[in-house]
Amino acid sequence: MVDCRQNLPRLEDCWFYHVIDLPDLGTQGGDWDLRGRFDEYIGTVPLTGKTVLDVGTASGFLTFEAERRGATVTSFDLDSPDKWQYVSYPNIDDLKVDARGFQRLRNSYWLSHHLLRSHAQLVTGDIYEISRKVSPHDVSIVGQILVHLRDPLEALRQVALVTKETMIIVEGSFESAAPTTVFLGGNGNYHSFWHLSDQFYRQYLPILGFEIAKISKADYRCNHNSMPPDVTVWTFIARRCSTGWLGRLRSYASRLSASRRRMKRWSRSSPLHDHRTRAYLAPIFHLGQSDAGAF
Repeated sequence: MVDCRQNLPRLEDCWFYHVIDLPDLGTQGGDWDLRGRFDEYIGTVPLTGKTVLDVGTASGFLTFEAERRGATVTSFDLDSPDKWQYVSYPNIDDLKVDARGFQRLRNSYWLSHHLLRSHAQLVTGDIYEISRKVSPHDVSIVGQILVHLRDPLEALRQVALVTKETMIIVEGSFESAAPTTVFLGGNGNYHSFWHLSDQFYRQYLPILGFEIAKISKADYRCNHNSMPPDVTVWTFIARRCSTGWLGRLRSYASRLSASRRRMKRWSRSSPLHDHRTRAYLAPIFHLGQSDAGAF
């Protein structure tokens, strides 16, 4: 745990990642302006009475908004500027955020924490070891950090290990029939790695024990000078799969249905597509007359 509330930083020693309105200090600028749109951003998932893990908290905007909605929140962020990940351009050492920049970002968290009378706890460490650092929470929010990681799959796996009910993943994405990725680190973009397709999430999250319940997307205001003013961001709501007998039965039924569809497609293209094939396959797959006629 980290607690820096005793020696509060000065405003001029802060760097805010999100635009935020602070008592007595007014509006503070940041790269992203999500004010008034937090509920939309997290897919309208109810947070009242929930324990929430804010992964990659930065200045803490998502943490403090979740608290306003009645959640008990743990903020998680890296513990050292050395943990920041960059595309390995030859001059990357000249571009990295230094210790001072890192501390200014952390200062913005603690100043906001104090002024907003937050009760959130800050835990710091390596995102690839988050399951060793925090206990399971009801809900996790992974807000636009996967794009900045070399290995977003391991980060998601780690978050899944400490999420009991719902994962809220907010990130750039794109529609694709294939589970694919797009590399974003070209043309000097040293701070971004990947966007995963919507189908990638659909296929990968069940491996982690989650199923997508809802997908939405919207444009959000971005103030970063390397980005357009409005950026389309996707929100994936994933629920932990049932592990009881009913959940297993549903999973088995889904796999059986998929197997039957594959067999039908195979039989249509098979040279054995005749009445003898239909007569042989129908009793094996318990097909009715209409099903058998579909072969």
